[in-house]
Amino acid sequence: MWVCSRQFCSRRPFLRWCRPRFRDDVVSGVKWRHFGAPERKLSQPNVWKPVGLTLTIGCCSFSVAAVVHYERHKLPPDNWRKKLRLDEHTFAHTHRTGIYQRLVDVWKHLSELQKVAVGIIAVNTCIYLLWQVPSFSPFMVRWFMASPLAGSSVTLLTSAFSHMNFWHLFLNMYVFWSFLYPLERFMSAESFLAFYVTAGAASGLASHLAKVLRSSLSPSLGASGALLAIVGMVCFAMPDLKLQVVFLPFFTISAGKGLLALMGIDLAGLLLRWQFFDHAGHLGGVLFGCWYLLYGEKALWKSYRTRIVEAWKAVTQQK
Repeated sequence: MWVCSRQFCSRRPFLRWCRPRFRDDVVSGVKWRHFGAPERKLSQPNVWKPVGLTLTIGCCSFSVAAVVHYERHKLPPDNWRKKLRLDEHTFAHTHRTGIYQRLVDVWKHLSELQKVAVGIIAVNTCIYLLWQVPSFSPFMVRWFMASPLAGSSVTLLTSAFSHMNFWHLFLNMYVFWSFLYPLERFMSAESFLAFYVTAGAASGLASHLAKVLRSSLSPSLGASGALLAIVGMVCFAMPDLKLQVVFLPFFTISAGKGLLALMGIDLAGLLLRWQFFDHAGHLGGVLFGCWYLLYGEKALWKSYRTRIVEAWKAVTQQK
């Protein structure tokens, strides 16, 4: 198992993406210029807006997941595919050969949860490619990099899908895919997607609160917060599961011990103010994963989902 962090950027690499005027403003701490936007005073780090946004993201994610899950399972699979026009007859006249046919065959053999994971990986890859376009860097810094002084709290979520470095992206997505199989035992595709999105926002919130408490302006990005929520949930649920470290296949460790070691390293990094990884985001992700396993699944995917489905039934029946 390899855990690639939610990348914690020091000021210097962050400032390389900024125009000279913006660079001076950040260093002096006087003004903040959104690229191409009018100058404005530096916004004070806010706590309540990120907390409210995180709660809103969680409620909306699980509400949508509950409705989609209900709609998908109230009809037989064949009727559902016809409703979405995804049945085989839709593509009967499409000539499939070569690579396309192989991709279609591979897609058919994927589980529902794996298909959701492919979508998540695709989104992360597209955002990574946008980072590689120099003309897009001002937009990316503003909307896909989390910072206490960012103009919008939405970066708590968008930064969880953002990677500037290829190896950061590759290692995160590799570990992400390797932990999917245990999740298929106790999560549906809808609950998994809602969990992943909420975990990304929750880990971003933990990172934001830690930066505010330490008066840190360092930005961060990466999927490791949501990834470590998955790792934490799997390791907490299956402590005897054997894990291998990427590039070190001869080394194995139990999931329980690995989780304790990981949390110990991140706790030490948080207390000692190590500046390479976003240790607060890591711990926030792990704790959210453990909380969801112990209490969140019952509260969000059982009790809350039941209320949302009942409300959805009442609305649709009135129509």
